[in-house]
Order: sequence, then structure tokens, then C-alpha cells
Amino acid sequence: MKAIKERAMKKIIVILALAVLLCAGISNATEKIVARVNGIELTEADLQKVINELLPQAFYHSSVTPDKVAELKKKALDELIKRELYYQEAKNMGMKVDASELKEALTAIKKRFSSERDYEKALKEAGVSEKEFNSYLGKRLLVEKFIQSEIMAKSRV
Repeated sequence: MKAIKERAMKKIIVILALAVLLCAGISNATEKIVARVNGIELTEADLQKVINELLPQAFYHSSVTPDKVAELKKKALDELIKRELYYQEAKNMGMKVDASELKEALTAIKKRFSSERDYEKALKEAGVSEKEFNSYLGKRLLVEKFIQSEIMAKSRV
């Protein structure tokens, strides 16, 4: 059962990372600071990544109104802050994502492209270097590892 949950979470991470890669336009967002979490600055670009992840869910069956956009932005900011808190706590606990986990997730993402060249093109179009994307992916994997071990494993339904 635990192995099934871990595989499911890895698939979710891969899909979210792929969505960010394809949709983000990371370098196009301003570097305006939207929040500070224990001294760490979260920028408009960070917020835009989360908005891009939430956007398909939020507007799947409805139209986009200014109120819905504002609601989505608030939800995304809450999610961004929560992720940063989880990330900081995981680091404080000494949790790490090892190279093989990162490589496995990156390989899964690359498999969704028809070629390595298409993957590199998507990075370029998003304005992200491979190093930046690997860093983002590593952080996401660490947050998911924290959620699995410290929240999901300790939750009872």
C-alpha cells in the first residue's frame, strides 16, 4: 500500500513539474516579493508557478471572473507559503532528496517529450535553465517527501 502511494505521489510530482515547465514562463514574471517566510523571500515568479498548477483545476468547468482570479491568487499564495514552510521544516529535520530520486523524476518528465531536443526547447521557451528546473524539482520532491512522511503517514482516517 505504501509503495502504491509513493508511486502515485511521484506521478503527481512529475505531472505538476511538467505543467510548470510547459506553462510557467518563469523568467517573464517580475521579481516582486509577495511574501516572506522565516526570512525567505517568495516572489511573483514563485507565485505564478503555483497559479499555473492550480489554474486547470480552478477553471475546468467555469468561466474566469475577476473574483475567481483573486480567489485563485489567494489560494496560490497560501499554497506557496505552506510549501515553503514544509520545505524549511524538511531541511531542518535533515531530510534530503538523493540524486537517484531526482534522476528518476527527471527521467519521467523527459519521457513525456518526444525527444531530448523537445525537452530542451520547452525549458528554453519557459525561460528556465536545466539547473533551475532541477533545483525546482528537487525542492518539490523534498516537500512531497515531507508530506508523505510527516503528514500522510501520521494521519488516520
